[in-house]
Amino acid sequence: MVAPFPKAEAAAQNEREAYIQRVLPGYLGAASITGGTIRYTDEINIDDAADDTATLTFVLADNRLVGYLNVYYYNNVFRSVFNEISSEDLEQIIRNCKPFLLKYVENDVLLVSEDRVIALYNQYIDRYNGPMANYADNSYSLHALHEMEGGRSMRISGYVNVPTVLTGNALLTWAACVASVVNYYNSTYYDAVGVHNSLLYIFGATPYCSDLWIGRGYYNLGGFNCSHASSTSFDTLQEEIGIYNRPVLFQFSSDSVVVCNSFSEGQNGSFYLGYMDPYNRFTTTKTYSEYVFPNDLTYPSLTSGGLPQTLTRVHYKG
Repeated sequence: MVAPFPKAEAAAQNEREAYIQRVLPGYLGAASITGGTIRYTDEINIDDAADDTATLTFVLADNRLVGYLNVYYYNNVFRSVFNEISSEDLEQIIRNCKPFLLKYVENDVLLVSEDRVIALYNQYIDRYNGPMANYADNSYSLHALHEMEGGRSMRISGYVNVPTVLTGNALLTWAACVASVVNYYNSTYYDAVGVHNSLLYIFGATPYCSDLWIGRGYYNLGGFNCSHASSTSFDTLQEEIGIYNRPVLFQFSSDSVVVCNSFSEGQNGSFYLGYMDPYNRFTTTKTYSEYVFPNDLTYPSLTSGGLPQTLTRVHYKG
């Protein structure tokens, strides 16, 4: 989410505008954001030392900041990630048109205003405090907002309210996700370390991210079985999440794991999936990505520095 994705220099601005208009309904449907007027800002370049830049677009519903959209150009097509966020400090800066800049620092995106630094992905960033002059000579203030055209219709949506379980250890995202699912079904209070240590005690061997240990976590700590697959479909997710209210674990190529707990279908065959990402340490943020099944199910997880990863395993209850 925070990696400096290459920007489409040659793409016309109206193409990017049309893309934003197309994907926002699906993201807002997956996030269960309903009613009211939707407006969004111009894309803002992130000040980065890398060759290419990422951009962010802030999204408001009824004049309330609800999230931001990262649009990037990947494999010759526009792609995006939507992050739902609740921050009074950030909302005040955006709505009051205060000057700010965005800067990519140490695997995080910082929004720097005249009197504060807000980290969009990491909740605690004290070491970066200081005046704006320490970061750059130029800044942005948002005076013009675009209104989304034609409403926000989507065909299908579903949501499972799983508990948030976070970890600062990229090797324990699987354990945090097991904890989230077990806590969801049993109203328990496991965290990632608790899942890891409980399995270590039961089996006398060091747990790690695999079908075996995720299944053991489900069965020994939750009391239910776990099935595994190498791929999924929108119909399957619609059934698991929308009908049976069962969250699904997604495991990606770097062995990072997220809980897939929401979905919606857009007007033109695009699908929008929502996640509890245990390595996304800003606790008021939920993440949503656009996919076209079945071949491009990737996710720019923080455990990979924001680079897209390929889905390798899917873990279901039962």
